[in-house]
Amino acid sequence: MGASMDDFIHEIILDNSNAIENMIKKHPDKFKPNEYINKDKTFTALNLCSSYGSIKCAKILIQNEWDIELEEKKESNTNLMLACKFGFDELVKLYTEKYNCSLDKKNKNNIDALDISVIYCQYKIAFYLKYTMKMELRSEYNYYQNLIKKLNLNMFNVQKFYNCLVGQVDPLDTGSFSIAKNTNVDKIESNFGKSKEILRKEKRKQKRKEEVDTTNYNIVSNKNNNFTPYSYQIKESCEDNDDLLTDPHQIDVIEEMKNQQGYINHDILFYKSYQ
Repeated sequence: MGASMDDFIHEIILDNSNAIENMIKKHPDKFKPNEYINKDKTFTALNLCSSYGSIKCAKILIQNEWDIELEEKKESNTNLMLACKFGFDELVKLYTEKYNCSLDKKNKNNIDALDISVIYCQYKIAFYLKYTMKMELRSEYNYYQNLIKKLNLNMFNVQKFYNCLVGQVDPLDTGSFSIAKNTNVDKIESNFGKSKEILRKEKRKQKRKEEVDTTNYNIVSNKNNNFTPYSYQIKESCEDNDDLLTDPHQIDVIEEMKNQQGYINHDILFYKSYQ
């Protein structure tokens, strides 16, 4: 008996470094450095850490000879690139400052870590890579805009992003990079309004049902007591209620509205392939 590869992956996702360290010590022949361990055999354990932000596990794996430069097989992204893509700035700093990972590598799309941080709208990371690590930005914002379209990624205000980066605007001062018109933002805001109205209608419908059920119950329970059901009137309007915000459908919309960096939903990669 012993820990399975699924257990190993699960603990990486949870960033449970103690469990990972114990597994490696007890089963060195099972959990070997640099093997591709997900279902499709495209990601190493360190690649998983980089994609999930599991910084404590990443440190343990590197100490146990996992290669920081080893790429995932699907797009040839390095661990640094994966951390940039998913916005894990502390991992980016760990890889660049403590472990001096390569900044020159490019993936299958011929783009480097800074490029990736730009097209995935990770301004804080892009700012760090450009001004702390001195990486070179492309000469025109159109390059990134065209690349986003080519890769079918969610669009944001690339020109503003680029100009802020060139102008060395602090990450806390940029504001949103979402596009005001003709983007998913409009759809989200439209759906937000529709969802509120739909929820109000559902609440009115449910209220009618509850009142009918209550009346029917009273008729049955009081039919031997000379009970005459009272007439009731159902209001056709429903005022806003705070409990709208507890509805799961409404919460989904609100969470989507909260994203102030271009409303980007990162592709899930391999996440569900081994869960």
